[in-house]
Amino acid sequence: MRYRYASYPVELPVRYQMQEGDPVTGEGRTLTISRETLHFLCDRTLSPNRRIQVVLGWPAALPDGTGLNLWIRGTIAGCVAGCVEVRVGTYEFKTRRDARRINALVGKNGTGWETVAAGS
Repeated sequence: MRYRYASYPVELPVRYQMQEGDPVTGEGRTLTISRETLHFLCDRTLSPNRRIQVVLGWPAALPDGTGLNLWIRGTIAGCVAGCVEVRVGTYEFKTRRDARRINALVGKNGTGWETVAAGS
């Protein structure tokens, strides 16, 4: 029997980028999140079985006030009427240095995403 993780209603802004095929980027808003799935709303239909990277502006900060982003990489399980279900593959928290950098989807590593290392 497979264990089902609890799903939590969390409403946060997200930015996403498809990781293969034609470059697709966009914004949306989360509906629910769990260890294994993320549901979010967006303004377009996204194709299932494609890899996706999603960045959420996490509401909690480090003790020194540094903001955090939750980066999720996974596969689109389905999309109905703009509601996307992502099967979470990996996730990690990264520090947020500057809101302008987080809002910009043009990065230095050629993928459209800039990696921000902790303490940078």
